[in-house]
Amino acid sequence: MNKGFSNDDEELDQLAKKFESMMSNKHVGYFDVGEYEHLANHYLMILDISKAKTVIEQGLRQHPASGELHLLKAKCILMQGNVKEALMYLTNNESQFEKTDADYWLLLGELWLETDKEAKALDAFSHVMALSADDFDETALDIGIALVGHEQYSHAIRFLLKGMAFNPENPGILNELAVCYELMNMVEKAIEYYNKLLDVDPYNDGAWFSLGSLLQQHEAYNQALEAYDFALAISDSNEMVLMNKGIVLMKQKRYDEAIDIFKKHGQITGQAQHALMLIAECFEETGDFDKAAFYYSEAVNENPKYEEAWLGLGYCRFETGAYDESALYFKKALQLNKKSDEAWAGLGDAYGALGLDEEAVASYQTAITINPNLEDVWSLLAGIYIDKRNFVKAESVLSQAWNIHPTNMEIGFGMAMCKYKNGLKNETLNLLKLLPGLDASLADKWFEIFPDCNNDEEIYETVKRIAVNPGFN
Repeated sequence: MNKGFSNDDEELDQLAKKFESMMSNKHVGYFDVGEYEHLANHYLMILDISKAKTVIEQGLRQHPASGELHLLKAKCILMQGNVKEALMYLTNNESQFEKTDADYWLLLGELWLETDKEAKALDAFSHVMALSADDFDETALDIGIALVGHEQYSHAIRFLLKGMAFNPENPGILNELAVCYELMNMVEKAIEYYNKLLDVDPYNDGAWFSLGSLLQQHEAYNQALEAYDFALAISDSNEMVLMNKGIVLMKQKRYDEAIDIFKKHGQITGQAQHALMLIAECFEETGDFDKAAFYYSEAVNENPKYEEAWLGLGYCRFETGAYDESALYFKKALQLNKKSDEAWAGLGDAYGALGLDEEAVASYQTAITINPNLEDVWSLLAGIYIDKRNFVKAESVLSQAWNIHPTNMEIGFGMAMCKYKNGLKNETLNLLKLLPGLDASLADKWFEIFPDCNNDEEIYETVKRIAVNPGFN
């Protein structure tokens, strides 16, 4: 269906120069219809809508009965974003078009799609298919692409499969089918068609990348790496492939290899900050917090507004015991984003390690106000009150947390412990019975905190019964 031409065609270049020279001199000589078509298509292809419009208008002055030029005018109107106007122009000039012109029906179908007239679009596309013979597969591909663009994947597949029946090795059709199945979350079918495409076009690095991405999303990491390696063998500087390969290597805990890949990615793209961040994360995962901090610092030097890098510095300095520095870096992150729950929680940790309990409490409270789903932060906040033997306040915090996280056994256990400390035995028993099972360490902790609990047989037996392999007799 694409009555195209080479953009590098010398004859076309000369034709364009001739037309533009004539226009600048405000005198345009005679061009035949085919020359106007080529010129208009040329300008539309390079998205120079203004020149395309000029060519078409001049062409219609010389050839007012040309259906092709009328069709190109409708396309030009559509490319300017005027869908209804394009549809009106097409229907108002219906007599100018041959009803056997497949291009007319294809454009009409695209316009019906744009105006959400699905049934009319499909009817127009059926006309296109009936009128196509020699280029049946390319016609099916054009229709498939139009339907995919409007998220009509099932209909797109129907037309694309017809095209594939005509030409099973059309790479465009195989690619669009793979994309459709992927967008419909039909993973096995998508993989099948990416593999069919690669059988036809094994040097298609984009297809290898797409296959690798799909396998990566479904945690088939070894197969994903194999696909990425094929893509890199074709184009070793494909930045998206390098990035994804590095991330897969991280997933497999192959951090040294991932670091090498991220370094290469940074060199190729010139966008070092993201690569530095990922390298830092690799070192962090291996427990080398000093090296991780070094690369986070490098990322910050590249971009002082890189919030995630400041957070990384905060975590690394906390792990190395440099709590003052840790607090400073979390504050830097908060200067960039005052609503960062991670930064407030990290700052709370740093303050807590420094013995600044009031500041830690304020930071934790801010964190859970921003994001109540931070289960660990609720426990840490309650833990400060428990350490101060303020079980009433700890119970209040854990009660709020339990309402939000009723399946968190550690929160439920902490609240039961506080209730028992506060003399609320019946409430303690009722709460303990809601817990389906305590981790052995939690059960042991109960008897560590309440060493005389065995004197309270009811409580003792309840804890013992719900404990999973407790470390006591």
